[in-house]
Amino acid sequence: MNINKNRSSYEMAIDFHRLIQKEIDHGNYYLSDLESKIFQRYYYKTKINKNRRHFYEHNYAERLQHAISAIDCPGIYILDAGCGVGSESLFYATLGANVLGVDLNTNRIRVAKRRLLFYKESLKGKVNFLNTDIFKISELGKFDLIWSMESVSHIDPLDRFFDHGYMNLKKGGKIIITDSNGLNPYIQLVAFRERGTQLYTHVRDPNTNEFIKIAQERLITVTSLKKRLIESGFSIEKAYMSGFFHPCIVKSSTYGMILYLENLLRKIPIFSLLSGIYTIIARK
Repeated sequence: MNINKNRSSYEMAIDFHRLIQKEIDHGNYYLSDLESKIFQRYYYKTKINKNRRHFYEHNYAERLQHAISAIDCPGIYILDAGCGVGSESLFYATLGANVLGVDLNTNRIRVAKRRLLFYKESLKGKVNFLNTDIFKISELGKFDLIWSMESVSHIDPLDRFFDHGYMNLKKGGKIIITDSNGLNPYIQLVAFRERGTQLYTHVRDPNTNEFIKIAQERLITVTSLKKRLIESGFSIEKAYMSGFFHPCIVKSSTYGMILYLENLLRKIPIFSLLSGIYTIIARK
């Protein structure tokens, strides 16, 4: 995994997203046919909407840049809560972090572990993937950072997740949460189309075989999220809003122009409230 660490956090995230695109386009020779299908399904939007990749990589970089900036010393310990197929865990380890990636989905963890085997020499001892319930993780006061991308819309109960995360973080540690904005009406419509009226479902714990309640695209507003974090003991450092523009606009503009326009829109309360994506950084 070749990432130029002399570039900005935003640029490094762009570079990494393009590496993922190469995996999508050219396949992963180290994955079985089943594992490859799981990987492709996970990134199906990027796979089928190649004309929107400019849009996807920009929004991806807008999210990841905050975590990249937080990896300020070698050996920082990160919990990737809802790690999926392990992409961000592998990326953060490449930047020098030690990472524990956790996910309930057995198939996705299977792919994550296979990808780790491919990178095992360069990332030896730096990444561990667990197929378990996030609430089963008990490393009190050990994590420097908890990374949660598109997982608070599934983890339930959310208040317990924040309480649990607070206990597992070191003093001064951070939690970074990035997800779709519950105040955006278009995103709410898309979420409703995907899940229907069933907001909650149950999946089996792969270790105990008991049923665990999870949410399905349960979108949270920034105000509600900040309130819950504060109630769990966190102090809010930043609420960063992004995802303002349609893919066609992003595709036809330079990244510099889009970043400039988004910075302007963040200063206008109504536009900021209705943005597509939020990234909240809070500290213990």
